[in-house]
Amino acid sequence: MSEEEIPSKRRRVLDQKDISSKVNVKVLYNKILLHRARPVYLDRYGYPRPDGQHPEKAKFSNLSSVQPINDSDNKTCVRCEKSFLLTESIENTSDKKCVYHKRRSYQGKPHDYCGRRRGSRGCRTADNHVHNDNLRDPSNYIATIKKTIPDDGSPGIYSIDGEMSYTVKGRTLTKFTVVDHNGKVICNEFANPVCQIIDYNTEFSGITKSDTDGTTTILKDVQNFCLEKFSSDTVLIGHAVECNLIALRLIHETIVDTAIVFPHPRGLPHMRALRTLGATFRAVLTTAERVLWRVWILFYDL
Repeated sequence: MSEEEIPSKRRRVLDQKDISSKVNVKVLYNKILLHRARPVYLDRYGYPRPDGQHPEKAKFSNLSSVQPINDSDNKTCVRCEKSFLLTESIENTSDKKCVYHKRRSYQGKPHDYCGRRRGSRGCRTADNHVHNDNLRDPSNYIATIKKTIPDDGSPGIYSIDGEMSYTVKGRTLTKFTVVDHNGKVICNEFANPVCQIIDYNTEFSGITKSDTDGTTTILKDVQNFCLEKFSSDTVLIGHAVECNLIALRLIHETIVDTAIVFPHPRGLPHMRALRTLGATFRAVLTTAERVLWRVWILFYDL
């Protein structure tokens, strides 16, 4: 019985060894490229795009989510939405803790983590308020460039992910990981943000103070790695990849984003959580999608 004849509920994802031995990398690249996000979706999902007049700047077409950058010390906390002075968070002198909900409430429904109604007191507490105003800064971007295609016919297929912590400048990259199409870890580095960290965001990032203490790798080093390893034709796979590119200050447009490939039925700003994609789609993936999925399974087991 061929794989196509096996009922979907009984299908099993090919393991890493099977995929590596059965799929030509050029064929795999072309198949995965079919899922590349079109420019209209890159704009819609808030990706940094090239600014033709300013090479070191990015432009954002999703203006609804990209507001003018706030350079003042008067900030709005991204967790509890309270106003605060950045100097108080830096010096840890505020007597007002950040009380927030782990997940937001949409369309007036209760928060799906704690079940409390919208507008209720938060279920989590943090010592400091935090902001992410730097995400709106279009300056200091770099872009991948066109390169000669390797002899194997594939410009490369990589899954990427970054972890961010909150600093005085906003949400900043503190870890970067790259996995190739065979599941080999190409890069798994902590990064020193070179500015004061207010909150390591450990619950979501997994980053702690000991991870970044003594780390000499900085954002510029990670950017140089990306420019050396990737070309503009390299396929970068991930979930909500725009978040990683913004943290990297990197413009790249050959993207396979699982948030776009598997959109939420209610559309933006809703996105499917990565943990729910398997139960819904795993049984009916094509060979190329199975590789994509396998890379992500390995990625989150790191």
